[in-house]
Amino acid sequence: MSEELNLKTITTNDPIFDDIRPCNDSEVESELNKIISDKMVINNILKFRYPLLYKTFGFALKPFVKAILKKKVAHIKTIKDFQDIVADFVKKMIATTTDGIELVGFDKLEKNKGYLFISNHRDISLDPAFIDIALHMTGNNTVRIAIGDKFGIPKGENSIGKLATALRMMGFDEIYDTNFGADLTVMEESKEFLERLESGENLPLLTSCCPAWVKFCEKKHPEFRNNISTCRSPQQMFGALVKEDARMHPEDTRETVVVS
Repeated sequence: MSEELNLKTITTNDPIFDDIRPCNDSEVESELNKIISDKMVINNILKFRYPLLYKTFGFALKPFVKAILKKKVAHIKTIKDFQDIVADFVKKMIATTTDGIELVGFDKLEKNKGYLFISNHRDISLDPAFIDIALHMTGNNTVRIAIGDKFGIPKGENSIGKLATALRMMGFDEIYDTNFGADLTVMEESKEFLERLESGENLPLLTSCCPAWVKFCEKKHPEFRNNISTCRSPQQMFGALVKEDARMHPEDTRETVVVS
């Protein structure tokens, strides 16, 4: 990086980010055309909507799917046009699967200031969807979540190692993956399952890995409350381990940040 570069004046619109920045309004149409022409996108739509037909007639259905997608995106000219459509889907999902959401603190966000939102939940799509709908409904810019594909990493390739390296370069001393907490949860839930299987009580055993799922089950299907595992979620287990480690090493005065 050039020594003359003033870091305080850099924005996402700076030319140095041209290769990895999100698209702007003038590029929306061309980007959508790339997406609806992507073989992986078309194949996944067919597999999801028409799994049986896909196995036998997938090759014949692909042109029709592309034509339908082209018709659906024809009127989308700006990022806001696209986000308005996505927002309708998310609102319907919230209305049919939750008791509602509460928006707190979004009025304190400055409109022309950038913010970093971090989540270590295991649902890479739903977490930012809730953040985005909250930002969208309060008139703020939505978050950008893509990492790997913006750096030329093939879709589906695990980029967690590269992300950890980037965080170390930013100054983080240690980075831990919540997957370790997930492994602990699997062990504890397996033990609990064997105990319930032996006693024959409160079966089947339902996972407690996702706090949102637990809340949904308790509110919408209270009859299954006793079937939910008593184990903590991977995030909660890992948080407890980090706190316990800090308690056992009081001489370590470094600041520890647990993001959730």
